[in-house]
Amino acid sequence: TVFDRLTRLAPALVSRAALELGDDVFTSVVLAAPARDPVMLQRVLAHVLVMMRGNRASSLITYFTDDGRLHHVPMHGGQPAPSAATEHALDRVRGVVRRALAVTG
Repeated sequence: TVFDRLTRLAPALVSRAALELGDDVFTSVVLAAPARDPVMLQRVLAHVLVMMRGNRASSLITYFTDDGRLHHVPMHGGQPAPSAATEHALDRVRGVVRRALAVTG
């Protein structure tokens, strides 16, 4: 149930996490729905946490893909965010990245 909800709210995050773990995991978790292997689900959920790098924000869910790129899950009340909210979230992420780059020089 939790995994299904996560898949509805953040499909790109779940798909990318499964794909980063390999084609076999992607196939058994993303393509084999609803008959999924619980062990594979746990692997994907654990990898999602690694990708999120301790993100604790309640209003902006961010994650990093294996190529180091920062992404966010566009959300607002459990629904895809309207474009203004998406732009606001992107501006916040850009600000965080700018500050991080300024510190690391």
